[in-house]
Amino acid sequence: MSSFILGGRMGDLVHMMYVVKNTPGKHDLYITDRRDLHSDGFIHGLDRTVAELEPVLMFQPYVNSVQAYNGEEAVNLNLWRRKAYTDSWTVLLSKMFDVPVNGEAWMQWPGVRENKILHRSLHTARHGDWSKVDQSGGIEIGNEFFSLAVLFSIIATCSEFIGEQSLPLAIACALDAPRTAVLNHVDKFAYIGEEKIFNNFRYVL
Repeated sequence: MSSFILGGRMGDLVHMMYVVKNTPGKHDLYITDRRDLHSDGFIHGLDRTVAELEPVLMFQPYVNSVQAYNGEEAVNLNLWRRKAYTDSWTVLLSKMFDVPVNGEAWMQWPGVRENKILHRSLHTARHGDWSKVDQSGGIEIGNEFFSLAVLFSIIATCSEFIGEQSLPLAIACALDAPRTAVLNHVDKFAYIGEEKIFNNFRYVL
């Protein structure tokens, strides 16, 4: 069993679960918003964020416990942020934390795939060229607040996900939902190459 520190932003945290999944055993997770540990602050504060994360993270068969970080000795997964955009998500995390590169989902949530989901990021700096994707028949989810469990449930039921870099795209990646990332010329560096690892992934610029 290993212990891991996770923080960053929610989308970052979901991606970091790749390392947890691909490290043998069941693990204790410590959530932090401390900047000295290379995290950012959470929109809803640490306590509420931990409470929201707990049911989703505890659903994963490789997680033993979820709690706020209080100084425990653990592997700090936030350290990937020092090398952001030097490789795609999967390759960067694999190199930094010595876990295998594979094309498997790293999180799970129940759902039957039936809806096409579209999501445009709240941040205008994330916007890509949507003219290059077929948006017909899609259900657009906005930037209103969903609990993490509800957001996982929505995306677990999608037959196709189309979205910009954001928490919903991170969830679609973690669940290995069929997905298209609509990227700009900055965010592309986190994703180009992922299409060679995951059969369900493609991107447009």
